Amino acid sequence: MGYLTAGNRNAGAAAEHLEQYGYVLVPGVLSESEVAALASEINHVFATQPPDERSDRSEEANAMFRYGMLNHSALCQDMVAHRGILDVIEPLLGEDCHVIANTAWRNPPNSIGMHGGEAWHIDAGPHVPLAEGVTWPADIPHPTFAVGVHIYLRECTLQDGPTGVLAGSHLSGRFPPSDRRLDDDLTYNEQAVIPLLVHYGRRDIAQRISTTDDTNHLSSDAAPSGSNAQGWQFMFVTDADKRARIGELYAQAFNLYREMPIAIHNLHKESADTALKSSQDRSTSSAEYLAENMGKAPVLLIPCIAGRTDQTAGAGNLGNASTYGSIIPAAWSFMLAARARGLGTAWTTLHLMHEKEIADLLGIPFDDYMQVALIPLAYTKGTEFKPAYRPPLDTVMHIDQW
Repeated sequence: MGYLTAGNRNAGAAAEHLEQYGYVLVPGVLSESEVAALASEINHVFATQPPDERSDRSEEANAMFRYGMLNHSALCQDMVAHRGILDVIEPLLGEDCHVIANTAWRNPPNSIGMHGGEAWHIDAGPHVPLAEGVTWPADIPHPTFAVGVHIYLRECTLQDGPTGVLAGSHLSGRFPPSDRRLDDDLTYNEQAVIPLLVHYGRRDIAQRISTTDDTNHLSSDAAPSGSNAQGWQFMFVTDADKRARIGELYAQAFNLYREMPIAIHNLHKESADTALKSSQDRSTSSAEYLAENMGKAPVLLIPCIAGRTDQTAGAGNLGNASTYGSIIPAAWSFMLAARARGLGTAWTTLHLMHEKEIADLLGIPFDDYMQVALIPLAYTKGTEFKPAYRPPLDTVMHIDQW
């Protein structure tokens, strides 16, 4: 009998996110035609086969389910072995994993057959029970015993009553509080519920983290450009090796930046404003973390603009303002659209210390296009955000006279 040995294969960002937070949304696994075919076959099963009423639910509630779908649908059976799914779960479960259940579920919004939503629970868990006050050691990987996979066949909005998750709670080792099993405001480690939303039909990054041939209307067409030139280009980086290399270059640049007088570490150090200093400390910690983890973000976005003001004689402030003003609104529109769909972003520019090397890495025509920013993109851990510190309005606003 052989011994288990540690593998050296890159598990991928989705598997890492699943292991760390207990959930991950993986858009674009199925094509539109695959979704349509699977939905059609499942609808046929619902139409031709009655529910098996294996539970004590009401007749209406039982009508929502068809169990053992891999025995009734060839496409459902194919989904069990879909590479896009296995590539996420096999790094955690191993290649010899088993199917416990294969259920089709049609839960109409505002159904009277249910209580309005499933109670908080851990499927078949907790698998490693922990006493109150005991936490799983951060330096020891938590074993994974089971993974539930939801394949969305249509849009799922807040009005549809989506599945909600509490990021990191899979490591708690405890059942949800019995007196809050239906509480939408339940939190874990001060993190709020994350609804798992799916937006088919919207050409945005929340649906398709992988690159597509479609135009992202939320990032470019929604923004203006100087003379309506529309000279923007958007480079999405998903390749693990390229992301890792960009992360290395960003970290190198950050090490130089850290010692600069303008670095966040050094600004406002002598300020008497305690709120400002506290904000600066939190931002410094965040910046340090990003420098260490930039290459681990599942997607990196580099917005680019045609022309190079650094190679144009006499460009001056007019040229700079016009050029950057033709790309920054588009990139910012994209960031706002991502935020509205549960994705977090951060505007960074330190990679520009290595702009030429990154251009060569990604095939960006360096002489023809300027990179403007490096924007990591990932689902946020929780959704409870607070306003950042800002100085009083009367210290930054002027009317008619400075």
